[in-house]
Amino acid sequence: MPPPRPTIVFRLAAALHRLLQQALSDPRDLEKRVAVGLLVILSREPFRSELLFCDFDQDRESLWLRPVGEGADPEDPDADPDADAAAGPARAGAGAWVFKPAQEYLTLVLCRRLTLANNLMERPTNMHLLLRHLVAHGPAAQGWPAARVARLPGPPSSVPPPDFFEQCAKTLEKQVHRLGTRYGPISRERRAVHGPIWLSLPDCAAELAEELTLWDCLAATPVPPARDLDDDLRDGLSRVLESLNKRYGLLRSCGLDPAQWPEDGAPGDAGDEADLSVARLRQFQALRRAAEALLARDPAGRPLTREEAFAQAFRVLQTDGKPCAGFATWKDFATSTVGERMIHRGPRSLDEALPGGADGGTFTLVEQLAAPEWDQDPDPETGLMLTGPEAQLDRQSDLAYVLEHCPGIRNNPVLDWFVRATLFDGRLIHGAGGVLDDPGFRRLVDATARYPATDDEALLSALERDLNEAVRYCKNRLRRA
Repeated sequence: MPPPRPTIVFRLAAALHRLLQQALSDPRDLEKRVAVGLLVILSREPFRSELLFCDFDQDRESLWLRPVGEGADPEDPDADPDADAAAGPARAGAGAWVFKPAQEYLTLVLCRRLTLANNLMERPTNMHLLLRHLVAHGPAAQGWPAARVARLPGPPSSVPPPDFFEQCAKTLEKQVHRLGTRYGPISRERRAVHGPIWLSLPDCAAELAEELTLWDCLAATPVPPARDLDDDLRDGLSRVLESLNKRYGLLRSCGLDPAQWPEDGAPGDAGDEADLSVARLRQFQALRRAAEALLARDPAGRPLTREEAFAQAFRVLQTDGKPCAGFATWKDFATSTVGERMIHRGPRSLDEALPGGADGGTFTLVEQLAAPEWDQDPDPETGLMLTGPEAQLDRQSDLAYVLEHCPGIRNNPVLDWFVRATLFDGRLIHGAGGVLDDPGFRRLVDATARYPATDDEALLSALERDLNEAVRYCKNRLRRA
């Protein structure tokens, strides 16, 4: 049984897989049509509320962009952008409003080049492997299914490229020249030792750029594919999206706008605090969790303020006088741009009544997040209305709400830890830094007789079983509510 993946990222990979199945049938404006299709997908549930960062200080008009395509009518109850996307990318966007955070996600996450991780040694990135999965769907007679991607000191073939490979080779050559030497130090080191990365077929080969984007992969793919896109491609998409989404997801879980810290060392309007690496963001995430846990406790006296809860959590995590999340003192953190935003822009319940509605009344954040009226169809998987607070929930900022309705998770420390790490925080399961290598998770597993401690596959199967039971209970309970 394959290990479970972060649900929302895997669902996005599956949706993109279906989109590509349609889009790759026609080479015309391929990248544009895929981009528009992704905007439509990301503007729908569950991605709108579970994947995207949303600034609820904006009014509803600022959160939604005008429909794409001529003749769009957002008030038409028959307009269904999901149906448009399923019918074909040529129609994707016709009649669909675009959620502004979806556009930002496309730019910040899906248009990024994937850099090489330090633990990969001579291996290429997941984006290079995705390119191999894509081209492997080319005609078998031309050798595309046998395509390989690897670092080699020189070209694996000196034979001039055959006609069928010429266009792909020219596209890849342009990508190499366009990137030049503007790639990371890890890639530079690996390239010096092991050579460039090559895409090779039985009788021809072409060098690949050290770092690729999703659009680079699509531009080099032979179109149309000779067969339906397989599950290996979907899993490759999932691995790529997990890598691309990691930094964005951590920023979102800390309540920080990813647009203001788009890359390590490249802040937007965030002042001088540029060093928000993934490792440091995990420390901010731990600090916020600790503070939220203090706020969630039943107070014996006066409830804690958010600033008091963060101050207590900071001092607990600051061991032996060492810096906490890169800050030497509580005052340094509290007066920093990051600290002020984490402390004073806390989570809100999406069904909380807030002032500022029409005629001096109130409104809820669910209303702010919801799409126009034609977006009121039940979820085909659960039968729930998509605009209910349980479906619109921001999982990072209102995690307590979910756990309250899922006692099968809340009352199981191992599953609770696993769910927080994978389904909510987007951490990988295997590999360096993965959940299975986390000492804290291992201690929890060792302390219970419920799960096997020495067989990872059996452990993951048992966790998947318990998670499915907990989710099934939650769905039934919400239907009865």
